Amino acid sequence: MTSVLQPQREAPNGTYTFSSRPRPVPSRLKYREPTMMQNEGQVVYGNIMYDRRVVRGNTYAHQILPVALNFDLILILELYLEELTDHIEDVNVECQTDAFLDKPATPLFIPAKSGKDVATQIEEGELFHFDMEVQPVLEVLVGKTIEQALLEVMEEEELARLRAQQHAFQELRNAELVEVQRLEEQERRRREEKNRRIKQQRAVLEKEKETAEKIAARAFARHYLADLLPSVFTTLRDHGYFYDPVQRDIETGFLPWLMEEVSNALDKRHAALAVLDSEYICNFLFHINCGSSFR
Repeated sequence: MTSVLQPQREAPNGTYTFSSRPRPVPSRLKYREPTMMQNEGQVVYGNIMYDRRVVRGNTYAHQILPVALNFDLILILELYLEELTDHIEDVNVECQTDAFLDKPATPLFIPAKSGKDVATQIEEGELFHFDMEVQPVLEVLVGKTIEQALLEVMEEEELARLRAQQHAFQELRNAELVEVQRLEEQERRRREEKNRRIKQQRAVLEKEKETAEKIAARAFARHYLADLLPSVFTTLRDHGYFYDPVQRDIETGFLPWLMEEVSNALDKRHAALAVLDSEYICNFLFHINCGSSFR
């Protein structure tokens, strides 16, 4: 559908107006066909419960509200940085209370009197006779004092006897300890002397045993060497350890040379005889072949 826009005109009063040519409303389907929607590449929804275009749940949860950011930056360009804080003015006020007074002493409790005060007068000799009444008490006190004194004296005497007995026992014990120490020392000296004598006797016995063994070994060696030396010399002589220098020189130097010379001479003689025999045989065969007499 196209429409031709008419030129805009301004009303006499200066307001903007717009006008277009009248045109008929085109006829179109009220609902789209499914085939047309599939050709257009759109998904057909038959139920609004599965339509993604329908929002379910609260309608304000997915809305993002713009956040206004307000930055108040204060740049400090001083040589030394200082913390800027809002300082509230304050005033220090002091007050002092009065000193505490000491607590007064608590007054003694005096109970109130009840009843009536009554007094009586006793004359001398009306109640009891002092000399007569004090005699039993005095006898008891004196008797107890004397008895306690006697007990203390007896205790002191018993303690003195115990000290004397303890002193005597201590002296006897010291004497016994001294005697025991003397006997122990005597026993120790005897034991040391016994051990020393035993060691000396063992040393003497060992020395005698060693001497006897040496004498027996010497006698056995002498008896053994009496027959050993001749046999050793004989064996060494048989093996050539003891020899005459002239005889050894003749045997090792002259005789081998002589045998070698004799052998060479015999070899030469045998060679000469072999040559003569071969010449003689040749001459004999030659004369036989020639028919001449052989002389």
